[in-house]
Amino acid sequence: MKKFNKILLPTDLSEEGISALDLALQLADNGSEIHFVFVMEPPTMIDGYAIYSYEQLYSEIKTDSQKKLYELLENCVKNYPDFTFEQHFIEASDAAHAVVDKAHEVEADLIVISSHGRRGLRRVLMGSVAEGVMRLSDIPVIICKTIKSH
Repeated sequence: MKKFNKILLPTDLSEEGISALDLALQLADNGSEIHFVFVMEPPTMIDGYAIYSYEQLYSEIKTDSQKKLYELLENCVKNYPDFTFEQHFIEASDAAHAVVDKAHEVEADLIVISSHGRRGLRRVLMGSVAEGVMRLSDIPVIICKTIKSH
């Protein structure tokens, strides 16, 4: 099986979002780089009504997300010493474009992204970053569907 040297791993920092790490590690050569990417999107508009967080709440969410991303990185460095890990925190209005742009910037040869499998109205409102990445990327993409345990 082909092994990859630079893998981009977009995550929303949820348990499901991090689940693709196992697959990425299986596909990586020893010494490979794993790049975690977290994209924080600004408030959006739906039918003229703002869906937003107040500045303080947005700032708290940003700080918390940066902390979780750093903790994920530190945990991986400690538990998987045969790999190199990088973290990328991005603020962008389009997560899928930001992920693909970052993949080109770091010269990734594979993107491994988890999908939450949203359906119906939640999918319409929240969209599918994984699907967007797959459509935009000229770099191979593996979408890892997460299975929730009840």
